[in-house]
Amino acid sequence: MVHTTQQKNELRINKLKPNGPAAKAGLHGIRLTRKQVRQGRYILEYQTSDYEHADEIVSIDGKKINSDSLF
Repeated sequence: MVHTTQQKNELRINKLKPNGPAAKAGLHGIRLTRKQVRQGRYILEYQTSDYEHADEIVSIDGKKINSDSLF
């Protein structure tokens, strides 16, 4: 894993190392999507984050998460 965010009692995976152990185990980070909107003759493109796609870690080896210091 490259980056996580501390939530209440869990860690949300933001970004994974491509082909790293977590990615190979099937974990997912935040999905970035690009959207385009046409306004008249202009096309606006912006990026959004899909937090629902990210996995959340609540325990490791049966121990509940209360900080990211376990990594």
